[in-house]
Amino acid sequence: MRVEKAKEAVTRGDVAGAHEHLDMLLSIAPSNIEALKLKAALLRVEGDYEVEYELWQRVHDLDSNDGDSVSYMLRRQREEREFCYFTDALPTGRKFLAYPKSVAAATVIGFLGCMFFLALSYMIGAKSFFSNKAVVLTLFFLCVIVPWMLIVYRYLTSLVYIVVTDEEIGIKSRLRYLRLRWQDISKVYLAHNHGANLLDVVIFPVDKLQPMIKINVTDGISSLCAKTFLIAEIKKCAKLESMAYEKLQQDREGCIEFA
Repeated sequence: MRVEKAKEAVTRGDVAGAHEHLDMLLSIAPSNIEALKLKAALLRVEGDYEVEYELWQRVHDLDSNDGDSVSYMLRRQREEREFCYFTDALPTGRKFLAYPKSVAAATVIGFLGCMFFLALSYMIGAKSFFSNKAVVLTLFFLCVIVPWMLIVYRYLTSLVYIVVTDEEIGIKSRLRYLRLRWQDISKVYLAHNHGANLLDVVIFPVDKLQPMIKINVTDGISSLCAKTFLIAEIKKCAKLESMAYEKLQQDREGCIEFA
């Protein structure tokens, strides 16, 4: 019953109420698998990966054949492999690499656009197709030029790596390198939005003239590898507060975003 109430609370946007229902149920029935899985799902959106791992371990111990727990364990193993292959140890921290996910997606769009343009000319016939120059130029612009402009834009703005050390955090894209010492940062939030399923690390510099920095760490969107380990590394170096987006204090006009 309380699991259904928790689901209804999530649907209404009352995540705190959902946590309350689940915590009460688990205090009475700590082996309720459905409640454990729903609690773990809420914590994943909020970026609390340590407690999420503990909950999935409990589910796996209760039912080693549970499909959701097996899927989680496989995802966990993939992140551990990413940690081994796509991060580098530094004397006082770690470098986390990003893969060009957005560039790859734009490249696929560009390839399909070129193939569509060529296929269209073949189906209509080269002579007939190229007789109307205005139509050809318009299609060429939409199918070839625009996708390639997107590829160049995504390449230039894509994230390359993030460095987290005891002294600072450094964020490298193709066009810039931002370097902030922890003493120059006033607040670091792990901002989440359950409705849109978004999770960002939001950094507020001490200097209020400086824009806030937003790093997307959402599953399926972020290009960063080993995101759970990145968040754990940031927690070691700074006080990382979890907060819903609607409660986040945005006292800056500008924002620098990295995906």
